[in-house]
Amino acid sequence: MKTNLYHFVIPAPDRADTWLVVYEVPGAGTLNIVTECRTAADAQRFAEEKNKALNPTWREIGRNLMTYTEPQLQEMIELELDSLRRVRVVERLHQRFCALRDNRERQELFARLKP
Repeated sequence: MKTNLYHFVIPAPDRADTWLVVYEVPGAGTLNIVTECRTAADAQRFAEEKNKALNPTWREIGRNLMTYTEPQLQEMIELELDSLRRVRVVERLHQRFCALRDNRERQELFARLKP
């Protein structure tokens, strides 16, 4: 059963009473086991919580936008491009990323001007 974009619930191949929550590595085509659960419902709940953490709403992103660093924003942009593909979210994340990069590059340039 596919729950969302990255976390899936599958039955354990060697045990009938166990369900696995696995993480799909984007682009790599490999699965990593995150946890084992006794019931499909528990596994589904766990996968949905993980997916929610991976795919925050715009309100959650907007609330914290000014606190993200360049690497965090870069990772969020890549995740958004690989998963939900929300145009406005990518646009806002990229705007903030560019503002941080501009400030950093400007500081580096002016640091070279000082004797």
